[in-house]
Amino acid sequence: MRCRHGVLGGLVVMRRRRLSVRSLSVSALIWGALICAAALASAPAVALVLLAVVGVGSLTFDSSAKTLTQLGAAPQTRGRVTSIWSIGRMGGTVIGAPAVGAVGTLLGPRGALFAGGVAAAGAGLVFLLLSTARRRNS
Repeated sequence: MRCRHGVLGGLVVMRRRRLSVRSLSVSALIWGALICAAALASAPAVALVLLAVVGVGSLTFDSSAKTLTQLGAAPQTRGRVTSIWSIGRMGGTVIGAPAVGAVGTLLGPRGALFAGGVAAAGAGLVFLLLSTARRRNS
């Protein structure tokens, strides 16, 4: 199933005409909202459909973020920047997994999923506001 999500996510990224911090922020905001919707879904079938869309969103966001990071790096440092990205992405689970586990212990699995959605949407909103303010000041 993940392979299908990867193909769909790749097609979504490929169709984008322009990639920016603003578009990535909007993606994170929508992705977080979908995660929250999946956490709040009352019927298992609805939750499964939403989680499939969340999977596509996850891969779309990840591909877009990596692309934006690599395009923003100088060509001679691109490999190092990609390595740091990978360390942050994989190493982040060392901090994130226990935090999500603690939230899951306190609020249950749906609560942990909802908290993750709020975090993604919140980060997207913060960067969207920052990019909008930056755009106005330019």
